Amino acid sequence: MQWVGGRNYWRLLLNPVVWQVVGNTVYFTGATVIPSVGIPLGLAVLLNRAVALRGVLRSAYFIPSITSLVAVGLGFRWLFQTNGVVNGLLEAIGLPAIPWLGSPVWAMPVLILLSVWKQLGFNLVVFLAGLQTIPRDRYEAAQLDGATAWQQFRYITIPGLRPTLIFAIVTTAIFTLRSFEQPYIITGAAPQLHQPPGLLHLHRSLRPI
Repeated sequence: MQWVGGRNYWRLLLNPVVWQVVGNTVYFTGATVIPSVGIPLGLAVLLNRAVALRGVLRSAYFIPSITSLVAVGLGFRWLFQTNGVVNGLLEAIGLPAIPWLGSPVWAMPVLILLSVWKQLGFNLVVFLAGLQTIPRDRYEAAQLDGATAWQQFRYITIPGLRPTLIFAIVTTAIFTLRSFEQPYIITGAAPQLHQPPGLLHLHRSLRPI
């Protein structure tokens, strides 16, 4: 045995594949967290007003969160395969089919879409719970002062949901950073070793379906 000190860590820092993987992870995380927080926030504000259908819609949106990630991944793989439903719809309207799972350009959007859909229900329930903690008299006072719906959302809803927003962003980022099943099932989890400058792509090592 020979003592090498921090030589292995230095080799790791100089390895371009490592930085490519880091770049892919940052891209995937950023592109997933923003819609995974923004879309449920908007839906929660709308569902908070629809009192009659709140329970039914909340349960419907929460179903993806309790569904097996492997099952969801296989479902998305079936939808976006070469002869899948998505390409069938594109061809029906006169557009060419896209090799979603075999292209390093289109594989990442499929992964992002899957992750956003999977996380949407959980964040929606969290935001609905946070909205219940905001006193209604604040909105009534704002309406009496002539505040618009956007002004109420900006100056009452967002500040009132600040702790909930932080929690949703942190948990979504953790869920995304530790993602393994999605890229493994859909793309084979192999990074593209040679990519155009400025692009962060994933390469699917499995054969096209």
